[in-house]
Amino acid sequence: MEIWIDGGLPDPVQAGFDVMPLALKLQPKAMLMGGSGNPRQKIRCVGNESGHAGYPCWATAVFPADQNGGDPNGKDYMPAEADAPLTFHWMYSGSEMRSLDELMTRYYLSVGCNANLLLNSTPDPTGLIPEREMKRYVEFGNEIRRRFGKSVAETTGQGNEVELKLDSPTTINHVILMEQIAEGERIRQFVVEGFAGGAWKELTKGTCVGHKRIARFDDVQVSKVRLRVTQSLAEPLIRKLAVYCVTKPAAPAGK
Repeated sequence: MEIWIDGGLPDPVQAGFDVMPLALKLQPKAMLMGGSGNPRQKIRCVGNESGHAGYPCWATAVFPADQNGGDPNGKDYMPAEADAPLTFHWMYSGSEMRSLDELMTRYYLSVGCNANLLLNSTPDPTGLIPEREMKRYVEFGNEIRRRFGKSVAETTGQGNEVELKLDSPTTINHVILMEQIAEGERIRQFVVEGFAGGAWKELTKGTCVGHKRIARFDDVQVSKVRLRVTQSLAEPLIRKLAVYCVTKPAAPAGK
């Protein structure tokens, strides 16, 4: 359960109603987004309404400051939420929906950058979410599963180097990294390399991993992959190092 305080919490003296006592009474375990300076705030806005977080995006911040990209040295766990409407309006309008390609781009730039993605739909005049929008959500979920439902190979590990051996030279173009975030975001800099042509070659590099980092790169055939953590606060704990070969979706029938 999440309670979204859009625009922050007004002063009860001015607004005439104090929201928080009622929220705490009815939903004591709810996560609160918004309400700058409110100690119940557990989720922060990423800083736009376009559904993308940018990179790096740390899950920690310094309360109550509003750091859209987070703060790697922050002591408060307050992950970012990237929100956007499924159509091009927040209120119901029957307008054009975002394409599947657009939604996947937002997925890479939110979930793939250690943030949460919130896609908004507004009930139509019947009080229901339009059927065409529900179909787009199903398409979106299916495409995520098509791309990432099954990896080429994956492993877990700990320490500054984790290696993933493949059964044979295999083409890959994506890597997903995940930390054991119950133990904190420990990684500060990393590089992922693939073994090809008798040598290690850089595939991608970065800073923040956190819950999830999805990186894309050109097709490359490798026999093994390794994650090297070059800077961390403590021993890296890798929940997942997985590689994928994502193909283009099939063209619609008749086209």
